[in-house]
Order: sequence, then structure tokens, then C-alpha cells
Amino acid sequence: MKYPNTGWKRLLRKAGSMCVIQTFGIVAATCILSAWSQDTAAQTSLQDKNLIQHHTPLVELSVPGSAATIAVAPAFQGKVMIANSDYPSGSTIGWINREALKSYPCTGGEVGGLERIWLGPLGSQFSLYYQQIFPLDEDNWSVPPPLATGSFKTINRSRSSIAMCMNMELTNYIGTNFQVSLQRKITLLNKRTVTKNLAVSLENTVDLVAYTTEHVLTNTGWAPWKKTTGLLGLWSANMLEGTPHTTVIIPLKDATTRDAIYTYFGPLDSTRLLLQNNLLYFKADGNYRSKIGIPPLLAPDRFASYSPEHNLLTVVTYQKTTDTLYFNSNVSIQKEPYHGEVIPIYNNGTMDYLPSATPTFYELESTSAMRPLYPGDSLSHQQTTYHFKGTPSELNHIFRQVFNTDLVKIPF
Repeated sequence: MKYPNTGWKRLLRKAGSMCVIQTFGIVAATCILSAWSQDTAAQTSLQDKNLIQHHTPLVELSVPGSAATIAVAPAFQGKVMIANSDYPSGSTIGWINREALKSYPCTGGEVGGLERIWLGPLGSQFSLYYQQIFPLDEDNWSVPPPLATGSFKTINRSRSSIAMCMNMELTNYIGTNFQVSLQRKITLLNKRTVTKNLAVSLENTVDLVAYTTEHVLTNTGWAPWKKTTGLLGLWSANMLEGTPHTTVIIPLKDATTRDAIYTYFGPLDSTRLLLQNNLLYFKADGNYRSKIGIPPLLAPDRFASYSPEHNLLTVVTYQKTTDTLYFNSNVSIQKEPYHGEVIPIYNNGTMDYLPSATPTFYELESTSAMRPLYPGDSLSHQQTTYHFKGTPSELNHIFRQVFNTDLVKIPF
């Protein structure tokens, strides 16, 4: 399979990383999903685990009385690489680029994986992803080396959780330097915690695997962060396999029009983006480069995606605040760089927007606000992802409990 050009293959600058340990709060983690390989033949989590371990060790998390597991790769940017609700025979949860894993050496930047942490902003003159590469243009996209190839240091682990940290130095487009400590904790949850968190009842036949990730970002430099020279924010992203009828569903907080939703990359007509009764539907087939962003006043504290091909429902909740400074995805010098989105949703595709023979991935994302931080100050962000696999009736029962509406026939 040819991996589409997402910008990850472009030249990355070298940067070192080290780790400063800071006390972490208790984190819960929830992720429930059954996933399927993008290859024609089904790939089990055990097979993918063996493939990944040719490059880097994996830390496997589990909970008593459950076959659910997740595998974390500290050296691959601390990613949750794979998850499984029925290990070892079950299929991989998360999108894996197996072609990239066949290359040596491999540092994790192009291999995919179920969940990662990045830092924003993405767009504007304060972007971290165009690091003084002039002009500010999509062709000059370059993921900062710590986020593309960096390695987290494990500071604590148990059977069901792992805490990691990385120190990094970053530079935004206008040249502002940031020295930061990034801490990341991942905890696998049991069924009881899942049902309590979402206030749902689950049939015993529903498959699930669950985790939460919590992050703390600290200004370890000598200078305060200012709006005039750029701020930073936390950016959590789940990478899942796109299928022809996978749809992201976002229950907007207030009545609005489609024009209030930020859109990026390829144009989106009503076959890809639709608003009905305050429910926003976005096609996530992994085969057309497009993106939407939900601004703070419209953003709910939970959203979902649904794949009827696989009878799969994914629910995401996150730490929502009353802050107002968020980044957006516009690649331009901006007059209002802090008017952004709380929930970015990305659908991958080729740079020329032409459909490829094999669908790739889509991303369910949430962001923290950006804040001016004095040296030693921190900001945090938590995201919890729930993936449920069951019959249409079982999934509708879950969806109704979480969103107070039925999982109606997807309009695409």
C-alpha cells in the first residue's frame, strides 16, 4: 500500500530531548473499539505487536478479568500503538502503516498508531509546524522533531497504567523559542469504570477496550509566554481506520448554520458535511483530504463516530473549559490567530484530493486552550475514548444513553 503524502515524509530538523519529572494527578483512561486492518487480510493485534517490536519495545496494559489490552511505545512518541478487546486473537484497534514498519530504521513518525499527543498551534504565524521555513505555505509543513521522532521516558508504570515525560525545545514560525516539559499518562479502564463514566448500561455481548490519556505541559524556560509572540496548547488525536460509510457525529451545543463550522483542505458538499437538527455529520472514509473544526461556543463535551460496516461506535469525551484562546488550522498569517477550534476532525487523503485505491485513516481530536504561562506554570488536558462493537441495536442503545437521541441512518 502506498502511504499518502500527509507531510510526515518531509525533512525534519534535528532536536534533542530529555525529561523532567513532575507530579502527576490521577488519570482515568477509556478506549473501546474493535478495529480492522487496512490490508485485505485481517491482521490480529498479536501480529501487529510482533511487527512493531522489530523496531521498539512495547508496554502492554491490562485489567483483571478482561481480555482488553493496549500496547504503548514510549520510544515512538509515547503512542498507544494498538488496542484489542479480545487479545490475542482479536483485530488491531487503530490505524497502522505496516509498509512504514517494514523500513529500517524506523522512528515512529510515519507508522500511525491509535493515539498520540501533539502540541499546537497548527496554523498562523505562531505555528509549530512551519518552524521558520519560509514562506508560510502548505508545502513547508514539517512536524517538530520531538513530536515526530522523539522518545518519552517512563517514570512510573503499573499493570493498567504508564506515566511518561519528555523535555523538548520548540520554535514557532516567527522564531519564538519554547522550552517545555510534557508529561503523559495512559490508564486502561475496566468495564465498571466505563459504565460509570458514561452513565450507560452495556450488554455482555458488547466488546470494549478503554483508556484515558492525561497531559501536563509546563513552561520550563526563563521567559513568560505571551499572546504577541505565540502560545502553546495540548492536542490529543485518535487515528482510526476510515471505511466508506464511517461518519463522525457531533451534537452541537446551539442551533447554528453550516457556515459557523471551520472547514479546511478539500471542499465539503452535502455528501461529506451535513447539519441536521443540531447534529453535524462528517464523512470519515480516509479517502479525501478534509478537515473541520468546532469553535468553543458550539463544541459539546462529547462526540462520536460510527462505522456500520463494522458495527462500531466510538465515543470521545475530553476536558472542556471556559477558556477562549484556541488555535485553528488556517495556513496563513492571521489577524485573529486565537479564534480556533476545540474539536478538530481530520479525514486523510492524497494531497491532490483524488481518491486512492485503499482508504487510510481519520482522526478524532480535541485540544486544550492556549494560555500565557510564566516559567514553572502548567496547563493540562485529558481525553477519554470509548470504542464499542456490537449489533446495530446494541450500539443504538448506547448512543441513545450518551447523546439522548437515536443513532439514525447515516445520511451519506
